[in-house]
Amino acid sequence: MGLNQERIERSINDSIKTELPLGSSYATVIAYLDRHHIEHGTLVRNDMSMPELNNTLDAIVANPIHCFFVSTATQMRFAFSKDRTLTKYDVSLVGTGP
Repeated sequence: MGLNQERIERSINDSIKTELPLGSSYATVIAYLDRHHIEHGTLVRNDMSMPELNNTLDAIVANPIHCFFVSTATQMRFAFSKDRTLTKYDVSLVGTGP
């Protein structure tokens, strides 16, 4: 992936690090995503088929840059404790198709 994609990913990561310190509430994370107009799902609870996804929330923002014939997006996964406070997050670039 190119330098521009890396810059987008770094910018989002820096924004999350600044605005959503670990320990932030689920409501604070949702407010952040809504304020930045970032598409997101809801908190995954009790997924027996994929327990590693329990207490996680996924979000995605389409990137304005295309690499050859592939569109990309920046995906965010937020993990929460049982009391719904942020324990970790991950930001990654993903291919979304042609």
